[in-house]
Amino acid sequence: MSNILDIHILRDRIRFSLVKKGLLNEEPAGGEETSMSFSDADEKDITKLFSELKDKHAVREVRVFLPFFMCLLNILDLPLKKKSDIEDALQFELGDALPLPADRYISDFRPVGRSEAGTRVLVLSVMSEMISKVVRSVNSSDMEVISIRCGFLEQLGTAIGRNKKSNMIFISVEGQDIVLSVIKDGEVILIKKVTNDDNAATAVTALRDQHQVQQAVLAGVLDESVKNSIGVSVLGDSRIPLPRSSSYALELLSSEIKAEYIAGLKRYAKMALALSALFLVAGFTLPVYKNHSYLKGVEKKISEIKDEASGQIEKRKDLDISRKRIEFLTARQRKNDLPRKVLGEITNALPEDAWVINFSMDEKGFIELKGFSDDASGIVEILEGTDMFRNVGFSAPMVKSGGKTRYSIKMELEK
Repeated sequence: MSNILDIHILRDRIRFSLVKKGLLNEEPAGGEETSMSFSDADEKDITKLFSELKDKHAVREVRVFLPFFMCLLNILDLPLKKKSDIEDALQFELGDALPLPADRYISDFRPVGRSEAGTRVLVLSVMSEMISKVVRSVNSSDMEVISIRCGFLEQLGTAIGRNKKSNMIFISVEGQDIVLSVIKDGEVILIKKVTNDDNAATAVTALRDQHQVQQAVLAGVLDESVKNSIGVSVLGDSRIPLPRSSSYALELLSSEIKAEYIAGLKRYAKMALALSALFLVAGFTLPVYKNHSYLKGVEKKISEIKDEASGQIEKRKDLDISRKRIEFLTARQRKNDLPRKVLGEITNALPEDAWVINFSMDEKGFIELKGFSDDASGIVEILEGTDMFRNVGFSAPMVKSGGKTRYSIKMELEK
């Protein structure tokens, strides 16, 4: 068995878990923690601590689990299904969802369910500076980072895995951070942070009423009286990482870091190959050298042709990506412009004595209007007479109030 060191970074301390890795499974082998704050501590002190742990436990591989306060989580509904299309769309969507430019973050995503728009996507983003600090600290202590994940998502995935297809409210407590998640039919539909135990109790009650979910599962420590008032079951030990196939095993050891490591290996392999070729050529006679030189010329020509073909392939890939982005942005613009056009049509059609106080439209084109008018009964006929609407009718009885008639109308967009 080999040992792996799991490093759980919390807001005000760092927790370490030793894991014995076998061929088919992993077993916890003890742990400890320190009061050092990773965010505030100097990298030299962190590296020194990691080096001591390496020597103490004889480990080389490290998995890092980041705290919730370092992680930005977004649940996005996208009108796409293919993973490559979602990845392209996120380049634009994350620009609106993140507080700083998207290129300052390392992100990963997984589809976690279906939505009316198409696909519900969970996106995890962490500042790239923080990831770099983690990798540097571990590498400087002569260990290797093999995974960087969000500790909260590990707990969430464990809770969902143990309660498949169930409805529940998941409560995660990491020191001062309390996070509530609503799960319906095994899918996360909401993630919300609260500030203290009492607010957690109030928020759980509100979420139960709003989403018709009763079961509550807790990971962490809550005040006993609050825990009893909520009525929760406690999630068992979840420090062993989720399998990579899990929808919540989002990985922050970025492709760029992996690519840099692989590129280093390739450079080394090329150097070794070049030296081997040099020694081999030096040992041959002159005729063989001439044949080798001729062969090199042929190889160079083949390489030039390959490079040219590769360039054309890359250009075609870039063109396809650009086309997909334009299609996505055009669809998004049409989607954003439609409610404005619909409201403009309603404004032009209604008489001057009619007021609209509430307007809503869903993605299927169902519209609901509420407002006041001197002659509410005539509004249905007016809207039905336009080219944009059909199936116009009252959704509730008209009510007289202050000389005006209050109306509620439902209708559909013409296909």
